[in-house]
This record gives sequence, C-alpha cells and structure tokens, in this order.
Amino acid sequence: MAVSNRYSAISGSFMFLSFLTAALLIAVQGQSMLANSATNSKASLVTGSATSNMQPASEVDAHQAVSSAASSTLASANASQSALQVGIADILSSTLHPVALIHQPELVVDLSDRQVSLYENGVLQAQYGIAVGKEGWETPIGSFQILSMQENPVWQNPITGETVTNVSENPLGSRWIGFWTDGKHQIGFHGTNQAELIGQAVSHGCIRMRDPDIQALFTQVTPGTPVIVHQ
Repeated sequence: MAVSNRYSAISGSFMFLSFLTAALLIAVQGQSMLANSATNSKASLVTGSATSNMQPASEVDAHQAVSSAASSTLASANASQSALQVGIADILSSTLHPVALIHQPELVVDLSDRQVSLYENGVLQAQYGIAVGKEGWETPIGSFQILSMQENPVWQNPITGETVTNVSENPLGSRWIGFWTDGKHQIGFHGTNQAELIGQAVSHGCIRMRDPDIQALFTQVTPGTPVIVHQ
C-alpha cells in the first residue's frame, strides 16, 4: 500500500509538472506571437515609408508620370492602404519630434498671388513664388498636411517607360513635398526644369517652385506640417 501511495504521489507530481510546463510554453508562445505581430506591423509601416507606392505627382497625364524607384518592388501592394500607412507613420513620428513641437511650421498657399508663405509659430519666415494648376486641373483648396517628402524624385514617362533623375531634365526638380493623394497619385510642391513658368497657372494641380526655393523649403518642414491653400 505504501508503494502504491508513493507511486500515486509521484505520478500526480509528474502530471502537475507536465501541465505547468505546457502552460508556460503556451504563454511564451503567445508572447512571441504578439511580439512578432508588433514587429511585423512596425516593419510594414517603416517599409511603407521607405517604398511608398504613391506616384508623387498630380502632373500625371498622357505625357507625364512619376514613380519612386523603390516602389517598383511593391507594385502588387494596395496603393491606398500604403498611402494611409505612410501618411500616418510619418505624421506621428514627425509630430512627436522635439524640433516640430518647438518650431511649429505652417505653409499658406495663395493661388491668386502665386505665392507660398512659410510661418513659424505664427511669424512669417519666407515667401516663394509658385506656379499652380491650370484650368481644369486646379490646385485643390482647403486644409491639408504634408504626407510625404522625397529627395531627388524619379520621373518616369508613362508612354516610353524612360526614367529621368537628372535635375536639369527632371520635371520634378530635386525635391518633392506631397500633401494630397487619392491613394495612387499625389499633389504637392516640387521643383521644376521650367523656372520661367513660375507665377503662371500651368501645372496639373501641383505647386511648382524654383529648385533653390524647394530645397530651402524642404529643410524647414516635416510630414504633418499644416498646408493651407486658398484663392
């Protein structure tokens, strides 16, 4: 009887330890799955930021189209979802940045005067001449936020597929600052290789700037910066 009781006790202890081990394994596996899920979500946002599928230009028509060199690797991704991910990730990261909190820049676009004004904490810092959307392709009016920023954007001819990166030949110049999107195309500020057209209504909705001006503006704003467009 003593041997039987001892065997029962040992068997019960073994079953308890087995149950405890299984529970611990399940808990560890659950934490690992949560961590992997969070990591994958974060990686998705970072990847979206680096390889946005959005074509940076409303200047897109039968003669013009723009694509990021990196976006070709994600051609099968949903453009609208990517646009939202990129916009949200960039805006959150920049809004919480100490510099953004201190300087609080704002862009005000006057379509009639063909000027964009940069304010910092409500104080005018700079004004730049611009070209705006022509009739039928008017630059949208309203309150927006900068969604994306890109140095040396790649322009791709939609007919020939030829890409242009040389600033002197690139219709986008050397900088892109997007503030509106339909999930596939964007409207934004960009440089131009036709500086003589600044001050006119000639674009397909985008705001063209002289290349030195867009380069200066590029260093003074971040994703999330408010953009006010009015007549």
